[in-house]
Amino acid sequence: MIRQSSAKALPLTRLSLGLAALCFALSLWFSSGCDPTSQRIPPTPPPADTADTASSEQAASSPSAAAVTPEAPENAQGPRFQQDPHTFTLIPWAPIEAPPGAWERTQKIVKPLYQQYRAGEMSQKEYDEKIHQINVAALGLLPYTRFLAESGHYDAPTYADRALAENPDDFETLITWVEIGGREFSTYGEERAAVLRRLYEMQPHHPYVLHQLALCIYGTQPAAALGYAQKAQQLEPRYLPYGVDGLCYYQMGAYEQAVAALERAHAAAPARMKRATLQRVEKARKTLRLGAAGEDVRQRLRDKGVRLMGPLLFVRH
Repeated sequence: MIRQSSAKALPLTRLSLGLAALCFALSLWFSSGCDPTSQRIPPTPPPADTADTASSEQAASSPSAAAVTPEAPENAQGPRFQQDPHTFTLIPWAPIEAPPGAWERTQKIVKPLYQQYRAGEMSQKEYDEKIHQINVAALGLLPYTRFLAESGHYDAPTYADRALAENPDDFETLITWVEIGGREFSTYGEERAAVLRRLYEMQPHHPYVLHQLALCIYGTQPAAALGYAQKAQQLEPRYLPYGVDGLCYYQMGAYEQAVAALERAHAAAPARMKRATLQRVEKARKTLRLGAAGEDVRQRLRDKGVRLMGPLLFVRH
């Protein structure tokens, strides 16, 4: 996904970004021993439909993935998502809401600060830092980090790293870091995989965690990733159009299953995604038609952990 980073460059000056962040973020109000890089034993993934690539007969008899029945705890409340309008990905927290009267309260802080800046009493850097400090004090570090990501501010990764360093055992902090990414963030890196495994240990039935973990590891561990992907689609059908189960099958060399899974993703995709999902289907069909041609090259790439079919579906992701 995963965006896999939420930060998007906006055609605004630094001053405009700072003022926009201040005026909006301060109008909001929230009532509101994991070491990500340490060595961990990967959790046992959910069961998945694996394919015996040496047996075309078995592949033909199982063209689609069997349903995975998640063993969710009773009375479990599902996570709230919002959808990124630019990438169509699901952001794993509820939209930010402003309470009544918040705008008036923020203006009492904004005006004198802005006047000092205009009078030359502080530099642009000092002004930006003041804005950040006030927002963190008003909202809390984690909500403000999420706001920066949603508004496309370039400092969002820095604050994601800071939040993780200050509260490394908190589920919401970990999931925010996964969504936003830090300064040294890698969508498929070991640090991100370690954080996702920690999140899975905390909440093994969270669809975002399952989906992102599958995306993170399918290049090197496609069989394990398949189980995560199937379970994520069961728990949150809006993940079906992304076809991560199809990516896993393709990486495993199970091309008939890959075609079937990617066709399901294409059928479930909204109109804005159809072109991208169809391209994936066509690629998988072509590989299936070619048979053994080129398979030695693909196997060498697999051995290196190269993803044979990329996860990105959009120009902006």
